Amino acid sequence: MNEESIKYALLEKRFASPGFQFYFLGLVEDCKRCSYKGVCGKLKSGALYEVVRVKEREVKCLLVDEEMRVVEVVEVPIEVAVEEEKSLGTVFTYMPPENCDEECENYILCNLPKILNGRKFKIVEKVGETTCKKSGRKLVILKAFPQRPSLLTSPLFPQPFPP
Repeated sequence: MNEESIKYALLEKRFASPGFQFYFLGLVEDCKRCSYKGVCGKLKSGALYEVVRVKEREVKCLLVDEEMRVVEVVEVPIEVAVEEEKSLGTVFTYMPPENCDEECENYILCNLPKILNGRKFKIVEKVGETTCKKSGRKLVILKAFPQRPSLLTSPLFPQPFPP
């Protein structure tokens, strides 16, 4: 971990401890009026972060009306299970499986936060293999980083229908 990879975030005191991991899902409207938005606003939407150090500084969050701790975080790869053919390159586009059973032991690996649907991921490591309990298809468990969404593929800029 180099100094350039360290970012800062605000977390509720109960979550502010080294090793705690969280998905940053983006700023909400109330955050845009906060004088500390520059801290959280530098995080990548959809990324998984891990707390590496807790600072002594506390600030009041207007959104949750609680004291928050300033923490140092680093982005960590997300473990995700994908169909084998998606694991063959270095980048894949994530889409959750259809009709996934919430009782399945692989549910969390197959179903990432919805903000990541359609996002490209860069593969950094193959962790293992498993089988989809519903379809019987082979799945590969990967560690991967979500890429920043392109403005051209962002839901804010819908793609035109083909002619």
